[in-house]
Amino acid sequence: MSAPYIHISRFVTHGAIYSDQQDYQIFLSFLEDYLSDIKNLKNAAKKTFTIRGRTFSGTPHLPQNFFNQIELLAYRLEANRFDLLIKQNTPGAYKKFVRALSTRYALYFNKKYNRKGALFNHSYEIQQIKDASSLSSLAHDLHMSTYKDGKKLNPYSSYPEYLGQRETPWVKPLAAPALEPAPLPAQAGLPKSKPRVAELFFATIVLILFSSYSVVKIESSRLIPQATTTLAEAPPPEVLGEEDRMPEEIQEVKEVVEAEVEEEKVFIVVKISDGSPFVNMREEPTIYSLKVGEASEGERFEFISESLGWNQVKLADGSTGYISGKYSEIEYELY
Repeated sequence: MSAPYIHISRFVTHGAIYSDQQDYQIFLSFLEDYLSDIKNLKNAAKKTFTIRGRTFSGTPHLPQNFFNQIELLAYRLEANRFDLLIKQNTPGAYKKFVRALSTRYALYFNKKYNRKGALFNHSYEIQQIKDASSLSSLAHDLHMSTYKDGKKLNPYSSYPEYLGQRETPWVKPLAAPALEPAPLPAQAGLPKSKPRVAELFFATIVLILFSSYSVVKIESSRLIPQATTTLAEAPPPEVLGEEDRMPEEIQEVKEVVEAEVEEEKVFIVVKISDGSPFVNMREEPTIYSLKVGEASEGERFEFISESLGWNQVKLADGSTGYISGKYSEIEYELY
């Protein structure tokens, strides 16, 4: 059985995968979608979107959700990469998770910047962590670029969750017993007290041990490869508060881009509110037309078009039929 704790990293050697603040926030919103209880997602309500030049009111549908299958223990986003430390509760779930996340973000990025082709020029890398005692060290490594000399460098990490400065339901820093909040780095400008001899001696020993450990780790692990693109090429803004993590304008951009990119992935879901066991499907958009089938509550069909208050759908045998809009709702599907 594979180890439950896995470090996932994916990067590009040239260019960036996040070009502005919105890109970072969209990526985080995708993480939220995949790792949250689907019943509590913000995008569960009906939204207006455009399909083939026509405007509809529909509900976004997430065919893949990894709530309870995967727990996100720590993360870090940089201009040209992302790193995720996860706990896998369902064997093999991490493969579907990283594939869905990468594909969905690439579709968004290509649509926004009018580009084609693969966004990631490398496959993702994983490191399975069999010794739970090393998790705290790994989380520390992921957060090392967050501060330097007491100054914030990269707000797009789970470091605030570790410090207790921010609560994010889909980030679970204490889901593993070895993970503990890392100490807050010394802030620039604070007065420094004169160290005592014993403290200085202890600090020297710790520094030597840490340096030796770092050398061994660098030589034996591919944990965090050096990238050619730095944060300076796409500097992130200041740390965002939880209330600003997913502002409404970002949510709207996300929905519009996804609806346009995935316009062929639109479905009709049968919704019967009068207690009937099924709803009739007609050959034409009228109750007087020939009946071609029946549909039960919750059944989904590929959406083709809308006419006179009826939704035309594709049936299992490849033919088409109409379901009254009174008994059906439109859903657009997200990866």
